[in-house]
Amino acid sequence: MTSQNGHTHHCHTNSTSCQVPYLHCGETYSVTVTPHSQSCTGIPSAAYSFRAGVCAPSNITISQVCENSTILWSPVPGAEMFTATATASGAAGHTHTCMANFSNSCGFTDLDCGENYSVTVATLDRGCWSKPSSAVQLTTVQCPPANLNGSVNCETNSVTLTWSPVTGATYTLQWKMQGSTSPPSEQQTTNTSLPVSDLLCGETYVFLIAAQVSGCRSRYSLPVEISTGPCQPTNFTALVDCGTNNGNFSWSNSSGAGFYTVQAVGDDGHIAYCSSDGNSCAVKLHCGRSYSATLVASTDSCNSTKHTDIYFKSAPCLLDNVVAELDCNTNEMNVNWSKTSGSDEYTAWAISTDGHRVSCNSTSNHCSIQNLRCGKIYEVAVTSKSIDCEMIAGSDYKVQSAPCGPEDTTAELICNSNIITVKWDHNSTSQNFTAKATSAAGVNSTCDSAGSSCSFLDLSCGQLYSFTVTGHTNVCISDASPPTQMLTAPCMPTSVSAELNCTSSKALISWRRGASVEATAYNALATSSTGHNSSCTSMGASCYIDHLVCGQVYSVSVEAIHSGCPGPVSPPTKLSTGPCVPVINSVHYNVSAAWVSWGAANDASSYFVQAIANQNQLVTCDTNDTFCSLNGLQCGQIYNVTVTAQNQACVSMPSELSFLMTAPCPPTNVQANFSCEQLSAAVSWQQSDLAMGYVAYLDDLSGHSTSCVGAQSDTSCVVSNLICGTVYNVWVKALGVQYNSSDSSVVSLTSGKNTTNNKKGTTAVER
Repeated sequence: MTSQNGHTHHCHTNSTSCQVPYLHCGETYSVTVTPHSQSCTGIPSAAYSFRAGVCAPSNITISQVCENSTILWSPVPGAEMFTATATASGAAGHTHTCMANFSNSCGFTDLDCGENYSVTVATLDRGCWSKPSSAVQLTTVQCPPANLNGSVNCETNSVTLTWSPVTGATYTLQWKMQGSTSPPSEQQTTNTSLPVSDLLCGETYVFLIAAQVSGCRSRYSLPVEISTGPCQPTNFTALVDCGTNNGNFSWSNSSGAGFYTVQAVGDDGHIAYCSSDGNSCAVKLHCGRSYSATLVASTDSCNSTKHTDIYFKSAPCLLDNVVAELDCNTNEMNVNWSKTSGSDEYTAWAISTDGHRVSCNSTSNHCSIQNLRCGKIYEVAVTSKSIDCEMIAGSDYKVQSAPCGPEDTTAELICNSNIITVKWDHNSTSQNFTAKATSAAGVNSTCDSAGSSCSFLDLSCGQLYSFTVTGHTNVCISDASPPTQMLTAPCMPTSVSAELNCTSSKALISWRRGASVEATAYNALATSSTGHNSSCTSMGASCYIDHLVCGQVYSVSVEAIHSGCPGPVSPPTKLSTGPCVPVINSVHYNVSAAWVSWGAANDASSYFVQAIANQNQLVTCDTNDTFCSLNGLQCGQIYNVTVTAQNQACVSMPSELSFLMTAPCPPTNVQANFSCEQLSAAVSWQQSDLAMGYVAYLDDLSGHSTSCVGAQSDTSCVVSNLICGTVYNVWVKALGVQYNSSDSSVVSLTSGKNTTNNKKGTTAVER
């Protein structure tokens, strides 16, 4: 490969391709391929023109105008795209890029302030990027000052702003009232603090700061909101109340205020304060005095300037030594006071907290106020014609009127707890009530309430009570309400017992009845641990519960009922039912014994197994397990096998019958007769019960044996092909339906002789 600049490169290969490294960027090469053998060099191929990838841009320069930075480079022939990369110095090393198509410049718009960047440019040609250019350095514009803060001068509504210094910087502070449509205000300084005055009270201002270094100004900082002190309240007024001696202040709300404080100073040195987050408050004043009052609006950090003092007089003093006594029977109030000098006309006022006003007039020192409402608290004051009060608002002297009588008294019973709640209607909120319960036997009980109900928790059970309610104050008692009657819940049954009848599976539940003034029914309920319920009802002292489930432990309780109201439930007593009937799983027979197994029965403590044959032959076994062995079974019998379970209470019903047929008994009276001519023997026996067939066996004691078979009704069979002069042992076995008998007694037979010898005794048989 040879470039137009004379650069030559070679590569060698024994295949059809090879790689040429270290080409010069941007040069065009003439490529030829020459074949070689061990002895000769071939003719070069026709030349192929190839252009290497373009070079990285050169002459990288930066044109920086404050926040805007443009990267420029020399043109690169053949380049398709350029990418400039700015990499920040330091450990973070974050990068920013800008790109240009067929252009020799691009600009960065998102560089971080106050950073030093290393900038390189790469070129794209035919999908491949060149190596990066040599790096140039870029320093971005200064960041805005940090830690912008402000302190408010509440009296002048000025704010002093401070911030962290920036070396060699001039600062521009910008501010604007929140919500304003006017352009922001600006002021420059070389200091790191600046006071801002002439701000409006009760407003929030937004402040921002920027730094300018070497002709470039930074971006503005994040905004800081600062509120000025509240404005001075307006329309401050005072009104006074006769009788209560209250000073009532009001004003118009001011901008920026969080709460308001009023200070009232009397000519006698009395000072009173009140505060409010609204537009009014009240203080207690001394009567007949001159006062001045000031008002200040406040926030948590600032107070407004004080409102100009207002001046006023407190309410005139009313008559003193006022004494009021209530007549409980008539609900009239007798009021006495000390007279003023000279002749005068007096008015005694009673003013309730809900605004009801009544009065009486007199020229002496007493009068009686009528038409009081029951159950009210009245404020009592006395004035005269000579006292300049348009209206008496009340006083600190309070008297309670006669209590209201309760209305529409009712009684409600909570049956299972025997709690009776007495309820009534009333119109009073300032009196108490006492409910009284009187039994037929004259026993009294009371409960007190400030509301419209109270509950009796300890009344005797099963008694008829009469309930009345009276209202009362500290002085008076109202008439009792008309009586209402209520029967308390029936008494709890005691001495509850439960006795199970194992045969009928019923339980007799007994109890001792409680005292009651009315006929009472009783309900007994049995609940098992598995949730099964059964019950019975009686007017007496016992009843039977049936349909009980076997193998259960029941909790039995009894409750008394009258007029549909169940009383408290008795403490439970336990009742265990008989065990459930076992279910036989299998009966396995072996000779004279049978192995019986069954499933466990609920609540069983032991089991009893019996097998009964037709002749009343009985075989039994008992166990705590779910299996046992019946021993001593007789052959040739059909046994009925049952299992019963038992616990401390009962024995269960027997299980369903399981039939066991034992093996037939071995045949008896076995005899054998030999026939010399036939070389055969006839074996006979007496039949066995339950046998389905027979097999006779002959054995010559030297390994030769033979047999013959008889049907159910046969009593003999014939064996052929015997050997003369041989002694045979002969026995018979009975075949059963499922089991075979054991071997019969063995007899001896000698072939060729006319005798039969029994091993237990010798018997001669003539042919």
